Amino acid sequence: YWWPCNNGSLEHIFKECDKKTGLPWVRHDGVHNPITDHFDSTPNGHMQSAVKTFSIAYFFTGNETFAAEAVKTLRRWFLDDATHMNPNLNYGQMIPGVCDGRGIGLIDTASWYAVIDSMALLQGSQAYDSATQQAMAHWFSNYTMWIKTSKNGKDESNAKNNHGTWYDTQIQSFALMSGQGSVAKEIADMVPDKRIKVEIKPDGQMPMEEARTKSKSYCTFNLRAFFNLARVSSYSGVDLWNYSTSEGSSIRKAFDWMVPFALGKKTWTFKQIEPYSWGEMFELFRRASIEF
Repeated sequence: YWWPCNNGSLEHIFKECDKKTGLPWVRHDGVHNPITDHFDSTPNGHMQSAVKTFSIAYFFTGNETFAAEAVKTLRRWFLDDATHMNPNLNYGQMIPGVCDGRGIGLIDTASWYAVIDSMALLQGSQAYDSATQQAMAHWFSNYTMWIKTSKNGKDESNAKNNHGTWYDTQIQSFALMSGQGSVAKEIADMVPDKRIKVEIKPDGQMPMEEARTKSKSYCTFNLRAFFNLARVSSYSGVDLWNYSTSEGSSIRKAFDWMVPFALGKKTWTFKQIEPYSWGEMFELFRRASIEF
């Protein structure tokens, strides 16, 4: 959502702006800058999609060819000397003229919990052998420690919106995958006071998400994060599905508050600058039918 400050269409010309270089870039919430598609976000999405597709195909067919393709993709992104990603996001979501990287950049690996799930589907295949499993666990162990101890990671941990929710979700997933159960349990135990009490009002509203220019999208996004957070926290023995603060804030309340809008029984009154389909709630309805 950041653009050169000399982009007149966004009316962000101000006296500190270098009109020749466009520095520093400035924020225009909800307006995607297509230049970012030419960097890591696009191949990151492709990696996740390929790993998910091939691992599911292997799980249901037992065809080793699919497992081999999934592992080849994992190795290319995480392990191979020539192409692997370092286990950090030091430069995540850098902003020209502002910073070289920031805590918000951790949101770019938020959906990697699905990569962890995909690796579980590869268990028993020839391609996903013990050496590969150990190497992946080592990578995610290092990444977990970076998330927990780095300035960017600490900044994201302190976020009071969807960024904080997704922080808890992904660090627990990575910690459990890499054998750091105590780290996952520590995070899970803090969720009631640090996330639910802070982000969800007693009536279920999520004010920090409603304040965004794409409020429907962000409310759904944060609710999805809470659903995944409840799932992963259950592995540490923490029941967030049925938790409620003394004031009444809960994940169930947040879901119940969204339902009438999704079913067309209420009209959304917060800002939404892009088209949105309530079909994005389908996955949450399915999960809610199981948990609630």
